[in-house]
Amino acid sequence: MMNKVEEILECTNRGLLVFAYFLNEQFKGPGRRFLNPLYLDKNPSCYVYLDEKRNRYYIKDFGQADFHGDCFFFVGKLFNLSCESDDFKEILSIIENEVIMNKSFSMIPLAKTSEISKSDILLSSNVVIRELNPQEIDYWNAEGVSHDTLERFGVVSIVEFHGVSKNGRDFQILSTHKEPAFGYPGNGFYKVYRPNSKTRFLYTNPPGIYSFGFLQLPYAGDLVVIAAGEKDVMNLSQLGINAICFNSESANIPLDILNKLKVRFKIIGVLYDVDEAGKAALSKLIHQFGDFDLLPIELPLSGQKGQKDFTDFVKLGFNKSKDIQRLIYDSLMASRRSDAKAIKKLKLDDTDFFEVPPIVLGIDKFSLGRAGDIVCVTGAEGSGKSKFTTSLILRSILGMSNNEGLFLQSNTEGKACVLFDTEQTKYQLYNNVRQAMESVNISIVPDYVYVFSLVEVARQERWHYIELTLRELYYKHGGIHLIVIDGIADMIDSVNMETPAIKLLEDLMQLASVYSVLVICVIHFLENGMKLRGHLGSELQRKASSILLVERKKTSDSMLIRPIKMRDGDQFKVSPIQF
Repeated sequence: MMNKVEEILECTNRGLLVFAYFLNEQFKGPGRRFLNPLYLDKNPSCYVYLDEKRNRYYIKDFGQADFHGDCFFFVGKLFNLSCESDDFKEILSIIENEVIMNKSFSMIPLAKTSEISKSDILLSSNVVIRELNPQEIDYWNAEGVSHDTLERFGVVSIVEFHGVSKNGRDFQILSTHKEPAFGYPGNGFYKVYRPNSKTRFLYTNPPGIYSFGFLQLPYAGDLVVIAAGEKDVMNLSQLGINAICFNSESANIPLDILNKLKVRFKIIGVLYDVDEAGKAALSKLIHQFGDFDLLPIELPLSGQKGQKDFTDFVKLGFNKSKDIQRLIYDSLMASRRSDAKAIKKLKLDDTDFFEVPPIVLGIDKFSLGRAGDIVCVTGAEGSGKSKFTTSLILRSILGMSNNEGLFLQSNTEGKACVLFDTEQTKYQLYNNVRQAMESVNISIVPDYVYVFSLVEVARQERWHYIELTLRELYYKHGGIHLIVIDGIADMIDSVNMETPAIKLLEDLMQLASVYSVLVICVIHFLENGMKLRGHLGSELQRKASSILLVERKKTSDSMLIRPIKMRDGDQFKVSPIQF
């Protein structure tokens, strides 16, 4: 019997439909008074309300103290039946046959959906969802969003949605071909999006913190973008950009979420609409959270209809990764002009150095380093470490040669190749590079090869310049192929200080992981102790995927290269290579 009662309550919106059916035109909705149909009243004193504790609707007549009960009580009064006897089965039968079987749901007096605004926070709701159908998927495809992306972000179709607004007005939303309704998942609720309706956004329950896309973010990365809306988030994600959005551009962004983003990402960008409202919201956000050094990303659009947001940008044909990368690069340059000028002074524009940035470095049949790894090159002072790394890179330009036992994958995509030197002056570095170029007959300089001398930069500032340079070159060239830091020990005040050494290695490993790039570090070797210099050397020995020792032959100008550590392979089975 109790199962039947619960079934009826479930089918009738907790009894509300029963009251609506039998009261007919008298019923104006929950919380609105009407005349009791069983008495000759002149003054309306009857109400239907939701008893949240019992989770069902009740009727109460304030003019009749004993007239108070649920839908079963009310039907019993109408048909002179008692809920306390066998009559109760007949009451259930009447409701089934009269209300449920006749499907008289349309008789509920609902508020017009156009009268329900986004600010009408709902007190209760009943939502029916399903997967997107082909027509709905076509709509999203036209907005630049693929079916796979919709599934990854949990977007659903809202079939129907019964709710009660904060002023007690019941309403119903049905998804139709002309007015589809979609659901963006929140924490225990859906944000309802109705693109063709007057009221486009609603919530199925009072929203808590809403951050669409937060669950899809990686644990760590270089950039995350705060976008204007959900479509923009999904379009950005498809182009490889981490993104989230909040309730709207004017929403108050929780400080704890911004702090989490700051820990997990190097930079937080903001990409809002370029209409007046979007520009005002962006300006307010930048000013409010000045300590976070937010990066404003402005779209090159007019701000008119069809040219306001990132989805419009994509629909106009800017739907390639290079388009958004260029947009971010321009924003970085615009917001950091002073740093850009300082970096430009460090770039060796006059050098003809040409290096091929490898992804994989190997020896014989074994791998020395792959994307995300750190490889260490070491040797005594004057052993030729710099000459070796430069020659190695230049030789890889000529092809995947194994003549000397080493191979290095060529840079076929034109990604950035960057060498930072902390020991030589610009003149010394220039000569060293030219000598290496002449040894392998290289004379052409591609625009993705960069050589920087950091000698004139204070040690405390060097990592800052490296981070800024790599970030800008990453978006300018669509990625970074190889990073070489010649003189890694000169990045900190002392190689024997444990804390700075650990911090530098953590930064290096994160940099290699975020940019998916091989990082080659050059450091001196202590012959008397057979180890790398200081705490920094100890950290490198533990973290590097391989260590190559460079030794100069006494009888000639050539060098011997041999691995003294290999994670992939046995260094004792690899013969020294003459270079």
